[in-house]
Amino acid sequence: MKSEVVIKYNNIVAFHPSYYIKNIIKDMNLTQDEFAVRLGITPKKLDELLSGKIKLSTNIATKLSEILGTSVGVWLNLEKSYEENIKEIERTKQLNMAKKSENLELNILKYKGYYTKIHYSAEDKVLYGKIEEIPALVNFESVSAKDIIQEFHNVVDDYILAMEEVENMRSKKNSESNSKNNKKKNFLD
Repeated sequence: MKSEVVIKYNNIVAFHPSYYIKNIIKDMNLTQDEFAVRLGITPKKLDELLSGKIKLSTNIATKLSEILGTSVGVWLNLEKSYEENIKEIERTKQLNMAKKSENLELNILKYKGYYTKIHYSAEDKVLYGKIEEIPALVNFESVSAKDIIQEFHNVVDDYILAMEEVENMRSKKNSESNSKNNKKKNFLD
């Protein structure tokens, strides 16, 4: 993702802490170089921060709090909020892409003869599904629209392997049972 100070998508807005720092520099009537000196960082590092190319570090947050009389937590929370909103924007973009996808627009996927319906939990912010029309409950989920198809394939493959193992165990048990019956029959003859 390109670095930006304010990123908007649908009704989600992510403000990089530098959005506020730029306004502070302006309000203090300082140049970026002067503010960099006060922060104890290079002008280049300040420029990278102001353009949103780097995260706000704990060290810079501490220096900002000392200069401005705020808490370090204010600045770290701004960074955390920015990162969480960026993740939310990415998830929303992926979901919107999934809705446009032919397979996911119908909410039905097929793999090796098995089907699933894809659902979205707004509360948990995940895509999820279960293999349909089988006697077992086999669920899967993903936060990524790109990964939900692979998750479905993985659970189908695991289910097929499990059913093959069950069938092998049944065959072995039947074989042993038939062998015991034959021994009994031979013994009685």
